[in-house]
Amino acid sequence: MALIKERQSSGASGGEPPPSKNAKSRTRVAIAVSNPIQHFCPFYRALEETGQIDLRVFFLSPKGSVPFFDRQFGRTVQWQPGLLDGFRSIFLSKTEPATKPEQANALRRLSKELREFRPTILVTYGLATPLSRRALAWAVFHDTRIFYVSDSPGFSKKTGGRELIRKLMLPPVFRQIDAFLTIGDSNHAFYRRMGVKDEALYFCPFTVDEKPLREAAQNRDTNRRVFLEQYALPSESFAVLFVGKLNARKRPKDLIEAMLLIYECGHQNVHLFLAGDGPERTALRSMVTPQIAPYIHFMGFVSVTDLPTLLSSVDLLVQPSEYDPHPLAISEALYCGLPIAASAGVGSIGSTDEVRPGINGFSFDIGDIAKIAECICSLSSDAELHKRFSEASLNISTERDMKTAISGFMAAVTGTGHTGTL
Repeated sequence: MALIKERQSSGASGGEPPPSKNAKSRTRVAIAVSNPIQHFCPFYRALEETGQIDLRVFFLSPKGSVPFFDRQFGRTVQWQPGLLDGFRSIFLSKTEPATKPEQANALRRLSKELREFRPTILVTYGLATPLSRRALAWAVFHDTRIFYVSDSPGFSKKTGGRELIRKLMLPPVFRQIDAFLTIGDSNHAFYRRMGVKDEALYFCPFTVDEKPLREAAQNRDTNRRVFLEQYALPSESFAVLFVGKLNARKRPKDLIEAMLLIYECGHQNVHLFLAGDGPERTALRSMVTPQIAPYIHFMGFVSVTDLPTLLSSVDLLVQPSEYDPHPLAISEALYCGLPIAASAGVGSIGSTDEVRPGINGFSFDIGDIAKIAECICSLSSDAELHKRFSEASLNISTERDMKTAISGFMAAVTGTGHTGTL
């Protein structure tokens, strides 16, 4: 049985996306990516819907469009139905390649498919995987325009020699790139630090599935009432949400420690909801003292289809991570009008990015428990401040929506063709 599967679908009909009246003039774009990702597939669909792009997405594996076991969540996960509808995609392997021969076979098939498709532009995500490196090498060899996407922030977790190696190795690679699709302020700063010229940078924010988020936001009052009733909480409760894997890097323990301070300060209307699972779950439960136990709620894994309702039911999202380049949980929260509090280890902070301190949220130093508690208490005790931050988040979401991303991508299509990005 062939290892490549091509899916041609559009909505429930399962047919191809409707052909453009000017199909021959459309720009052929190939995207090489590890697997279907619930946040990116709506962007691929929207590209196809422009009628200006003849798109092929080459997935290394179908992971995500079919159930898979997530080791950190400790459970089987599958993204929402219809993930691949509306654009043409090709699986290079029936399953995620587990051995070097399987991976080599998938990469050979990538080269074969690219030769047959003959893209004008190839989009690759970072350099960390053999897939992205093979795609980049193929594009360079075949004189194909390259669009580069990463979430690397302006700060780095690498130190000393590792950071020096990166500074020496990346600029020669980046000289081969025609356009860098930037996702925010910190990401923009990263490319500038690596010597990329401003004219090679095109703002193209990461997208999310906007429709269910906007619908949930419109039903916020009802969703919030039902949510609080589910936990038998009074209407004046202030719900703080953490979304993500319960691991050391995400630092959910900081929120439990902050809840101790909040309780001791007498703010007993604040409740913390931890949406996620992971290796730190048992340790986190052991941190919960009898005094704060009624205020800490372990929700477990929340499915992608249930997340919009959850986001529209709470009052604040907190992201205390040690290192988190540009978490999409923040992107989703904006559409539901949530204020955001994020650590300095989160690459979403900036004057034109998703977390704008003093405008729609707060930032705090990594591990600063007192500051986390202060951020939460400031919003839980000041309804006018919360309302102002909430409205700002909704406004920011319109600056970083699908329309903006597609506009940025198309600007890169029309703006490239010259040489020299460094």
